[in-house]
Amino acid sequence: MSESFDYRAVAEAFARRLMECGLVGNKSEALELSIASVEVLRARFGGREMYMPKRDGFISRTDRDSALLREWNGRNTSEICERYGISRRTLYAVSSRRTIR
Repeated sequence: MSESFDYRAVAEAFARRLMECGLVGNKSEALELSIASVEVLRARFGGREMYMPKRDGFISRTDRDSALLREWNGRNTSEICERYGISRRTLYAVSSRRTIR
C-alpha cells in the first residue's frame, strides 16, 4: 500500500526554497506560487505513479555529466564519485559515452 502524498507539505517546501533563492518577495507570495505549481503537477500527473530522479541541483543528467567530466582528471575518481553521488561504473559509462561522440 502506498503512502498518502501530502501536497501541502510539498507546496510549503517549494515556498521555502523560493524564499531562500530570493525569487519572491514574501511568504504569502511564495506559498501562492507554490500551491499553483503543485496544482499543475496534480492536474498533469494526479492518480499516476511518477518517478522523480534525484539530480542534486543539476537540471539534467547531461548538465551533471558535463560538469563531472570537466572536473575528472582520472586521478580523482573517488572524489568525483562521492561529490556527484555516483558509482565508478557510472562515471566510466559517462566517460565512454562522451568519448565516442
